[in-house]
Order: sequence, then C-alpha cells, then structure tokens
Amino acid sequence: MASIRVVLPGLLALLPYCSAQYADFSIPSTYTSWDNEAWELSTSSLIQGQYQSRAPMGNGYIGCALAAAGPFFEADVNLTNPDGGNLPINGWPLDNPRQTFCTVSGFFNSQKNTSRTNFAELLEKGGESVIAGIPNWPNLILQVDGATLNASVDSSTISDFKSTRSLKDGLQTWNYTWTPSPNTSLSVYYEMFMDRSQPNVAAVRLSVTSSSSVNATVTDLIDGRGAVRSDPHATGALDNSSTIYSAVSPHWLGNITAWIFSTVDLDLAARLNASDSFYLPTNDSTYGQSWSIALNAGSAVTVSKYIGIASSDGFSDPESIARDASLEASEAGFDELFRGSSQAWADILTDDMVDDYTLPDGSLPDDQNVVDMQIISKANAHYLLQNLLPEDGSDLNHWSISVGGLGSDSYAGLVFWDADVFMSPGIAVSHPKYAAQIPKYRVMLAPQAAINARENDFSSEAIIYPWTSGRFGNCTGTGPCVDYQYHLNSDIFLNNLLYWRVTGDDSWFKSQTIPVNDAVVQMFSELVEYNQTVGGYSISNLTDPDEYANQVPDGAFTLASIAKIIEWAQGYSEEFSLDVEANWSSIAGNVALPFAPSGLLTEFRGANNTAVIKQDDVDLINYPLDYSSENYTREDKLASLDYYAVKQSPDGPAMTYSLYSISANALSPSGCSSFTYALNGFKAYARAPWYQFSEQQVDNFTTNGGTNPAFPFMTGAGGWHQVGPMGWLGARVVEEQLILQPALPPQIPYVSLRTVIFGGAGIKATMNHTHTNLTRMDVSTYLPPNSSDIYGNQSMPITIGFSLQDGRNISIALGETVTVDNRVYFDNLTAAGNLVQCLPVSSEGEYQPGQFPLAAVDGAASTRWQPSSPEPASLTIDMHDVEYQPLTGVSFDWGRRPATGARVLVYNSTSGSNSSSTEIHTAAFSDIEISMPYDAATNDVVQEYQGNMSYFTFSTPIWSGQYITLEISGCQATGDEFGATVAEFNLFGANGTSVVGSGATNGTLSNATTATVTPSSTRGAVSSLATASITATRTPSSPSLMASNTGFKTVSRPEVWSLFMGMMVAMVLL
Repeated sequence: MASIRVVLPGLLALLPYCSAQYADFSIPSTYTSWDNEAWELSTSSLIQGQYQSRAPMGNGYIGCALAAAGPFFEADVNLTNPDGGNLPINGWPLDNPRQTFCTVSGFFNSQKNTSRTNFAELLEKGGESVIAGIPNWPNLILQVDGATLNASVDSSTISDFKSTRSLKDGLQTWNYTWTPSPNTSLSVYYEMFMDRSQPNVAAVRLSVTSSSSVNATVTDLIDGRGAVRSDPHATGALDNSSTIYSAVSPHWLGNITAWIFSTVDLDLAARLNASDSFYLPTNDSTYGQSWSIALNAGSAVTVSKYIGIASSDGFSDPESIARDASLEASEAGFDELFRGSSQAWADILTDDMVDDYTLPDGSLPDDQNVVDMQIISKANAHYLLQNLLPEDGSDLNHWSISVGGLGSDSYAGLVFWDADVFMSPGIAVSHPKYAAQIPKYRVMLAPQAAINARENDFSSEAIIYPWTSGRFGNCTGTGPCVDYQYHLNSDIFLNNLLYWRVTGDDSWFKSQTIPVNDAVVQMFSELVEYNQTVGGYSISNLTDPDEYANQVPDGAFTLASIAKIIEWAQGYSEEFSLDVEANWSSIAGNVALPFAPSGLLTEFRGANNTAVIKQDDVDLINYPLDYSSENYTREDKLASLDYYAVKQSPDGPAMTYSLYSISANALSPSGCSSFTYALNGFKAYARAPWYQFSEQQVDNFTTNGGTNPAFPFMTGAGGWHQVGPMGWLGARVVEEQLILQPALPPQIPYVSLRTVIFGGAGIKATMNHTHTNLTRMDVSTYLPPNSSDIYGNQSMPITIGFSLQDGRNISIALGETVTVDNRVYFDNLTAAGNLVQCLPVSSEGEYQPGQFPLAAVDGAASTRWQPSSPEPASLTIDMHDVEYQPLTGVSFDWGRRPATGARVLVYNSTSGSNSSSTEIHTAAFSDIEISMPYDAATNDVVQEYQGNMSYFTFSTPIWSGQYITLEISGCQATGDEFGATVAEFNLFGANGTSVVGSGATNGTLSNATTATVTPSSTRGAVSSLATASITATRTPSSPSLMASNTGFKTVSRPEVWSLFMGMMVAMVLL
C-alpha cells in the first residue's frame, strides 16, 4: 500500500470561526426559501458551528444531524469568545457539548449517573440509561492544495452556496463553489439520504468539477468522536473490498453492539490507506480510507459511499446485516437506491396525508403567516415520521421517540410524557402504522413498571412508570416514580386508548394494553386518599406538568386525569364484559379538584395568583383530557384558558400554545385567538433554515430563564402537528364515536387537512371559513396489521359538536362527501360595536417573541401585543372591508403592562404612499388611567381574568378610513426594558357608543372612568408625525409582573453551568 504525507487539520471541525457571529434563526428568514410544489426548503447562507443550522435526517431506524457545509462531523463553537471559553452545551441532564449526533433506535446505555439529576437518592437503587452515539459515519471529505473541505472549512473559500432539503423524499443536498487556493476553483455537489425503504441503508454522493487540472484526496471517514457514551468494539477493513467498519457498544452494555460498514465505489487497488491511526483525531472507534484522484479541468468526478448499520437490539447478527446492507447497496447504486427510498416516502406523505394551506387554484395565500403554516405543516410531518418505523412485524419499532429524535441527544435521548401526549396523537390519527411504536414501548416496559410499583409499596396489581426512561424503565435520579409527575401514567393510558380508537384493533387492545391501563388505574386507586377536610380523594405530594410548582398537593391535572381514565376504563370494561374494582367509581366522582374561592380551578391546592407558569397543566384538562363535570363546565374551561394563558411564562416550552389554539377553537364564543395561539405555537419556536423547533422562544440561555434548549424539539413539532385535525377540524378520537367540531379562523382562507383515521376508517376534510367537506376514504394502506375499517360497507356515524352529549349525529358512507357548517364564532364580537376585531394587522416594529401585533385585535384579552422596548411603537389595521362610518371612541385592555401614552391615527392612505395632502385624524391619550392598578393586598387572589381597562370617547365623532394606526409608548410597569402590552384595542362605531360611555366591555363593569378626547385633524404624511411627541404625564408606579423561571424538565432552579473542557487543535503528519 502506498505511503503518502497527509495533513488533515480540518478534521477536528472545532476550529474557531473567527469572523462568525451568532445568527438570528427566527422565521420567516432570508436564510430560507420555499418551493411549494416540490416541498423543498433551501438556504443560501452557510452558517457553521451553530446547531440551528444543522439539518436532521433519519429513516426511523438510524438518524443523524448534518453539518451546515455538508455530510460531516461538526461541533458547536463559542462564537462569543472564539479563542477560548466554554463550548455551547445541550443542558440537563448531561450538560454535554453540542455536536452532530448519530445513533440507532434504542441504543441506550447504562451508566451510574448523569451530570445533573433530580433525585440523587434514587441512584442507590440503580443507574441511569441514556442514549449513546455511534461513530459519525456520513463523512466524505475532499482535500485539494493542502486545504480540507469539511465542516470547518474557511467560509471565505465558499461561494454560491446552496443547501436544500426535500420534505417529500428526504434528500439533502449541498451545492457550492470551493476555492481552496487562488488557482483552483471546484464546483462541489453533495447528496445524501437515509433509505426509507431499507432501515439499515444510507448513501452519500460527492460530485466535483475543477476549473483546472489538480490532484485531490477523497477520504471516507467513520469518525469516532460521534460515539459519545459508547465503548469501542471493533474497527477494520474488509479484505478485497473498499469497505471499512467500526463497531461500538453502549457504555456498560458489552452484549449490545452497533456495526457500521461503509463501502466506497472507488478502485480498491488505488486506495492509499485504511487504518485507525492514520486519521485525526485518534480514537479507538475511528476508521477511514482514502484515495488520490485526478481532477481534470471541466470534467466531473463522482464518488459515492454506501452505509450499512445494524445493532444487536434489532438483529441477531448485526455485523452480517450491516455488512451485507453496505455491499448490496453499493451494487445497486445511488440512483436505484434513491428511487426506492423516494417511493417509500411518497407512499407515506401523499397529498391526502399532510395538511395543506395551498388555495384551490394552487397558489399560496398572501399572508406570510399562513405560508409559514404551510411550511411547518410539511416539515413537522416529515421530521416526526423520519423518527418512526412502521408496524410491519419486524419488531424494530418499539423504542418510542425521544424529545430530540434520532439526530439529537438533547435531554439525553430519554423518553418523556412528550411522546404520549404531544407527539403520538397527531401522528396516530393519520399514520397509525408509524405511531404504533409509542404505545409498544410502554407495553415493553410494563414488567419493569410492575417492579417499580412493588418497590414503592403498591400492590402486585399496580404498575408505575418513571418520569423519564431509556432502556430499562426503572426509577432513576432523572426519572422518579413517586412524589413527582404521576400524571405520566394517565398520559400512557390516554395514548393507549387513542391508538385503539384510531385503529379499531380490539385484539391488540385487549391483550396488550388493557392490562397496562387497568394496572395504572389500580395504582392511582391505591395512591389517592380520602381527605375529610377537602371532601374528596387527594394526593398529598406530586408535581403536575407545570414544573415551576414542584412537590405540591392535589395537582388539578393529575386528579382530573384519574377521574377521566376511570370513566374510560369503565366504558371499555362494559364493552368487553370485564370487571372493574368497586371503589373506582367513588374515586372518579369525588376527586378533590382544588378550586379557589372565586370558583376558578387552581393548579394545585394552595396556589395563588403570584405564580408564573412554565407549562399550563389546567388547560390540558380541556384538551387532550376532555374532562368535564358538574363543577367544571365548558364555561369554566374557557375561564381557565383566559386566566392561565396570561400567566404562562415566555420561557415555557413550545407545545403549550398549540394546545391553547386547540382549546380556544373549541371553547371561544368570539374572536380569533385560536389563530394567534397557533402562530405562537410555532413562529416563536421554529428555526430557519430547516423549520425545526427549538424548545424555547429565545435560544440564549442567559436571557431565556437559564435553559439550553432542546434541539430539535420534537415535542413542539408534535404539538403543532395536532392543530390541523384537533384544532381546525375539532377532531376528538378517544370516545366511542368520532367527534368533529370544524371552525377555521378568518385569516386562513382554505385548508385541506390530512385524512383523520378513526376505527380504521378515514375522513378527509377540506375547509373554508364557513363550511367543511367531509369525505370518507379507504385508508387500509395506512393501518397496522390486524386493523381494518370497523364500519366496513356500513355508514360511519360522526358527532358534529363539542361532545357526544352536545352534538348532532351524521353518517357517511365509504366514498361519500358530506358538507357541514363550521362554527363561525369568529364573527361574534367580543366588544359590541368594535370595528377592528380580527382585521389584518401589520407592524414594522420589533416585538417580544410570540407577542404578535395581531393579538391586539383578536378579541381575546389572553393574548397580547408587546413591543420589544418602551420606545414608541405602532401597528396598522387594514379597514378596507369596513364600511365608512362615524367613530365614537376607543377602549384598551392593557394587560399587566399599561403604556404611558398612546395615539390613534385614522387615514385613507398607507404610510408608504401618502402625500402631504393626506388627511389624518389623530386622537392622543397622554394621561392613561387604568381600571386595575397594582394592589399588593389583593395581588395573590386567584380570580377570573379582569381587564386592565382604559376608555376614551371622542368629543366629536370622526369618520373612519381605510387604515387605523395605533401608536403606544412608555410602560407603567418597571423593572425591565421591555415595552408595554396591549391585550385588546377596540375601535367603536356608532353601535359602540353605549359601551364606551358606560366603561364596560364583555358585559363586565369596570372601575375605569371614561375620558373624553378631542381628535385633531391635519394634512401630511403619516410617517412625518413624530411618535416621540406622545407625552406621558403619569409616573410609572406598578412593579413588573414578568418573571424568569426555571428551564424545561428540571426540578430545581437551574444555574448557569460551566463545562470545563479544553480543546486541542493539532496537525498530524504521516
């Protein structure tokens, strides 16, 4: 074998990007373009060393995150201090550096502990099990003129950069010009996919054309730096083949091994080297091979590598499986493999199985918000499904889905309740074959859950699951079983029930999950105790989903869930003629829900009004739990939504607002806050260029409450993936009959929703503002084995309405289309006579994440517009569709942060086109009084939301115009540098005179007086009116009620953790 001198300093991929800065990945973004016909995202911005720019890829069995520059290993760098300092980290519980992560489904290790834990004392009973990485295998590295093309390539040598991701077929490409030296320029094109039709196969192809004739080196590298928390097992090269391999075992589990084989389609005889010590960095699981190739000017050279991967978790002989997969893939070739993979994706993501906001004529709406909904709908479907395998009898699909999916070790790759409550429902209703592995995982760990129950003094008939789980499902320091989030067990019950209702598979449900569900109910029946003081069944110590409130009594969500799962258990027991325990009914009817004296349901017994909420658990009682009682009605649920949405911390996780949208669409009597919540459910959390979710609205842990956010955050994707079927269509799939309550916000002109499956039957819905067409479809290809349409050739009954009790029944035959009326509550005015509710709003100013300008006119005080600073800010309302009429006054609900000054401008020309002759009517409000000033004596009282109102009537009515601009400045709250809030801005015509004059809105009398202002009139350009002229005479007096709290999925308040890691960058000459 020839000997050469090779310099590979770039392989470390940790070199500082001295000229780089932390990028703004918020959407919409100039980083991203969207091809709606091809479902293709693309970016022309090369952003290195930042995790948001890495694309995720998986096929349900294997997964990786991919570097911005190509199929390379990459680690985040500290751009704040590129010459030193700590590396960006993933956060709790490992605090590990962020880097490209590859793994195999279920590749969990065993280790004594994690960097941080919740209950250290539980480590005495057993260690942790977290996801382990496998060597980073996509690398296909090019060297020319002493320069290396990898993740840390000098960005100044890259031009005409473009990277694309097809959400239809999973192909990722990178296309750019690389100029490694002044005399050499190369056109580089990388393609990569993981085979959707073969779980063990992936392929990478490099095509390169040089402007001049030059020699190059191509390196196929299996990079051991990716094998975090794994132990090396074997490396080497196959005889008589251009194939190398590396095998690792998850830490402490030498009986489990994952094998990676890589075959390159280059001549074996020309291979220069194949060894472990030849490459940087030295690592016992690193192995590579390289070739010298001649690049002739203008002639393309193509090199492909074919990867086979298998672990002993899924295969009895993983070495042979992985080896044969690699070799057979190389025989088939890149194009043939991709045809099979592309067809497999096409079979999964048909037009009928993905939500689509394209108009019937094929165009996209003008509203960028709706365009972003279109993109995120495609992205969520693709990214969720690429982490799941179908139920096909192979039994590879029993490892559920972690918070970050297969290409991330955020939250240590552990499985939380996120999978059961947020990810599974949206997948199951359209792709139950792929959702199967989520309940299968819980069934697999049920024997350990029974052991957990006995070890914690429950009976042998009970089971209890830990809050987090990996391979084993035992109670651990990160995953306690008792005195913590008991609701996980109800969540598992709910998802088991949902999966059964969707598939109609009675055999599976009776044999696999009824034993689990009944044992969960039995555990709760032993856990609760009747409390004479509160007059109901109580739990003295728990934590509900809101992790800002730990170890508290009588969590509302857990108690309501106990009552509801007992109701469901009684229902299916009657259906299957099964016995239930005698005391279950008594418990269900007498859970001690913690109501405040005002009648509002509190999060837990003893909760007061001062708390800021991380994850609203009370709203989960409405959806997905659908719990109701005589003491908790539909009106009570709406009051809870309005109260808790205001209390929600901006540092809370992504999925909350998606479920708010679903609840608002089901409960609201007026307004369009469901649209505002839906936007907040993704726009503040989705990141360019690939529309992946972050856990936080703000990724900077120094300003977001101390959380290094999970990324990608599949929980957020799963939450928004429910908005279409469960929100707009109002589908509820856990009762004995499908329930639909369609309602489409006025901002969305049309949507074609993915087919919803219930009882093995499919319902395809297309919606406009007023009506919904429902078509019954044959969905047999999407069902798991042993499932079929339970209605067969009979008509399928469907309830249209809020519930089985309140709705009306229709029936629909296979192939039939039925048109139903939507619930058009959006047309109802929250404030009588208000002219601007739900009209189009624009603003060029910056605002706090998720605090959209349109929230000021959506008819709901539970949403807010909040500019980024107290400096003057404005929004403009388009009133073209409102008849000209006299304006009599305005009212404001300021929320918790009133402005000190405001002004309303009425005119008939946009600021961009107006002239000096534009007539502008102006009403200025410089001394704003509010109805609910801060009062320390009553601030902790829990009561229904009351607006912080200001009312102004015009001394002389003025005529409306085509545009209304609202300007605000200052903030009466103190303690930070953020702007004021506007919960609702109402502009009244003649029909609103009595409302303004009485100081009342929503039928509720206010303490505020109604001030009279005299509008002025002038001519000129709207933009020439200086917003700074809004004078404030009122001195801010109320303290800021905003607060920063802990990060997601932690028990104690987080601190800023430093990771003391040194980096050594070296060159090895051989």
